[in-house]
Amino acid sequence: MLARYPLGSEVVWAQEEPRNMGPWRFVWEQMAPLLEPSRRQLRYVGRAGSASPASGSLKRHQQEQSEIVAEALAPGSVARARKVRVITRRPPR
Repeated sequence: MLARYPLGSEVVWAQEEPRNMGPWRFVWEQMAPLLEPSRRQLRYVGRAGSASPASGSLKRHQQEQSEIVAEALAPGSVARARKVRVITRRPPR
């Protein structure tokens, strides 16, 4: 599937769950070996790690959701909001 895209293409994983609650680590461990030959990195976009699965405020949740979608679809962007994390390195062990 990755071979269909140019080597300069970004690979992004976006999830709405906090980083420590969604499948990010599993996906990263599966994708990293596939991306290594092309020297591409998997970019994470989603909520920062949290002890709670939700912010507790519908308005805040909707704002975060909007930021996640915008960051995921923006090529090479850097998150400005603290609740949205963009990770281009290996996840901590």
